[in-house]
Formats: sequence, structure tokens, C-alpha cells
Amino acid sequence: MAAAGRLRNKRIVNHKAKVERRQSLRYEEEQKEMEAWFEKHDVDNDNKFDSAELQSLFQCIEPTFALSPEAGKFVLDKISSVEE
Repeated sequence: MAAAGRLRNKRIVNHKAKVERRQSLRYEEEQKEMEAWFEKHDVDNDNKFDSAELQSLFQCIEPTFALSPEAGKFVLDKISSVEE
């Protein structure tokens, strides 16, 4: 019986490790994709988005979405107020 319990615990640990690896890989892929978006849309290479760059990014992510100037300003204001 004890052996069955140890086997079950080992399976649980292995499953958790696989899930964590998948999550880590997904995070790395998302980071690469975001870095590529940033490089593509930060055309003046100042490591910041202005209104035009933000509009370009939004159109890349969701082509059918039109970001109004007011919405763009709102997003930029919110991004600027985020602390690291």
C-alpha cells in the first residue's frame, strides 16, 4: 500500500513539473512575441510608444479595431502610470 501511495505522489509531482514547464515555455513564447511587436512598432527606437506607434500595434493585434485618439490617450496615460 505504501508503494502505491509513493507512486501516486510521484505521478502528482511529475504532472506538476510538466505543467510548470508548459507554463514557462508559453511565457517565453509570449515574451518573444511581445518583444517582436515592440521592435516592429517602436519605429523611433525610443523604447516608448507614442500615439501613432500604439495605433499601429493595436491594428497588428486586432486589425478590425480602430483606436480613437481619445482611447489612445487613455491607454498611454494608463501605461505611463504603471510602476515597475
